[in-house]
Amino acid sequence: MRPRLLSLLALLAGIVLLCGCELLDCTGTSSVKLRIQFYDSTGNKCYLTDSLTITAEGTDSILLNRKMMASEVEVPLSYMRDADTFVLRHSGEDYVEIDYLTVEKDNYQYFESPDCPTRIMHTINDVHCSSEWIESVQIVERKVGFEDVVHLNIYVKE
Repeated sequence: MRPRLLSLLALLAGIVLLCGCELLDCTGTSSVKLRIQFYDSTGNKCYLTDSLTITAEGTDSILLNRKMMASEVEVPLSYMRDADTFVLRHSGEDYVEIDYLTVEKDNYQYFESPDCPTRIMHTINDVHCSSEWIESVQIVERKVGFEDVVHLNIYVKE
């Protein structure tokens, strides 16, 4: 009887341990990025045939380095600033075009669990750009969070 009781207690303890543990993967939702798609002036999705480099203005941070055939890019947003300005350098063999893209935003904290760090999410308020090779920018989705969506459409000059 005693071995049976011990086996039953061990089984019960195992079930309690398995049910009491919460398996939460914090790393799967850690990246909050601004997703941008490129379109030509007629509204068709396009691929930038030449090199695209994106940096954060006022820093030496290269967010995207010499990407070729880009139709879509992702860049991180700052946690605390109310606006981020990105320098988009589009270059080919015989030209360099530089535009500035400013994203005005609100930042807010997202709390998922005591086991995970607090994340910073964003709401886009407005977007401004210079017009060297960018024709216009359209806000598609204002909430920048964990969803796999496009936030901005950039229309480029031909």
